[in-house]
Amino acid sequence: SSGAQAPVAMMVAKRTITTAEANALHTTPIELIPAQGSNTVIQVVNAQLRVDRAASQANASCDLNLHYAGQEPGQFGVASLAHVRRFAYLYSTDSVILAIPPGAKQGGSLNESVNQGVEVSFDAASTNNCFSSIDVFVNYYVFFK
Repeated sequence: SSGAQAPVAMMVAKRTITTAEANALHTTPIELIPAQGSNTVIQVVNAQLRVDRAASQANASCDLNLHYAGQEPGQFGVASLAHVRRFAYLYSTDSVILAIPPGAKQGGSLNESVNQGVEVSFDAASTNNCFSSIDVFVNYYVFFK
């Protein structure tokens, strides 16, 4: 009743991050969901990260954020769509980690989210070669602006 919107269905995107990509994730964000077309906004519901660990991740400053393209590193409370503080910090086993929206500011303007894809990045380097792979599953909706 509030406007002409298409029926909404939850979608899932999957992306496997390699060891080399994880090593560079603080400088090179990875696209998880491409832009969805004219006047669309992607709303992240949550993400599950399945972490295949090769060694301990020892940098306590390494946070993981999902963010709109060009908003890296997607700082918590500023531009983060989903956030994990101290990502896999000192984990001694493989892990499944849930990244959830922080319930905080997700951008500085009404236009930052329109026609943008969603990326993942670290805000600081992880320990080199500590991840064999990270499978990222993102649940999301797309709506029209």
